[in-house]
Amino acid sequence: MKKYIALLCAILMLILTACNNQPSMDNNTDISEQPKEEQQPDAPKETNPINSMEKLTDVDGVISVTKQTFSKQINGAVAYKVMYETEYGKIAADVVLPDDYTNENKQYTVLIYFPQVRTYIESLASNYALNDIIVIRPYARGNGDSEGTRDSGGAKDLADAQKLLKIFDSASFIENSKIFVAGSSEGSITALRLFAEDTEKRISGCAVVDVISDLAAYAEFRGDGITNLMASLIGKTYEEAPQEYELRSAVNFCQKIDRPLLLLHYTQSPFFPVEQADALYNSLKNTNNDCTYNKIDALSSDFTGESQQRLLSWINQHD
Repeated sequence: MKKYIALLCAILMLILTACNNQPSMDNNTDISEQPKEEQQPDAPKETNPINSMEKLTDVDGVISVTKQTFSKQINGAVAYKVMYETEYGKIAADVVLPDDYTNENKQYTVLIYFPQVRTYIESLASNYALNDIIVIRPYARGNGDSEGTRDSGGAKDLADAQKLLKIFDSASFIENSKIFVAGSSEGSITALRLFAEDTEKRISGCAVVDVISDLAAYAEFRGDGITNLMASLIGKTYEEAPQEYELRSAVNFCQKIDRPLLLLHYTQSPFFPVEQADALYNSLKNTNNDCTYNKIDALSSDFTGESQQRLLSWINQHD
């Protein structure tokens, strides 16, 4: 009997030992029950860090940004020269801004401006920057510090302008700005093409004065001098390559001009016939309800004087 009791005691001790060696329910090692390592939230990504003209050099294609000095005292504006590169060479552009353009509480309209004649930064400051507009004035190739030869609003000029638009659209200080484009004479060709080919609709409106809307008809009106110049810049005469003249003529792509357009014409200009402005307006009036056409009884003067005031009023209306 004592042997049986001893055997039972031995069995009981083995059972107790086995139970003590089992993992506690409070310390269950089941992986599914283990507390997961706390993940750190991702750091917020910095958006649009290009918050000043100097930082524009971080944008692909920008070679340099140099602050310029006005020839006379102008309070409230700053000016820079930007050098950038496209597949066709180096291009220069003047940029004139209100001096507080980096203020996050400010939002300024942007005007990309293709004038026919040289426009000094002082006039860009007084005419635009002091009217709360950031103005970007590119130099056509072969002018200023821009390399190469212009091609009168052709594929090269368009590519240069599109690259400029892309560069500045990277800047946070114009992130939510409305962008307008303006041009006169030969500059009107590039302005209209940039506007028409802006498939993302980033540009809100286009303004042109002394417009060339049908290049072949314009060259014929001006005679051999302009005809030969166009043939030299384009590389072929109209008879040799009519398509090259047509792609530069807004009357042929007017269906793409589907946003606000300001069309101005100086009736006393001996160089820019009213037929050019009339032809563009007649092509647009039935398809674009926001085309404004005004004639000014004066000599041509680019966007200065009355035409500049009309431009500013039109921008304010659509801003």
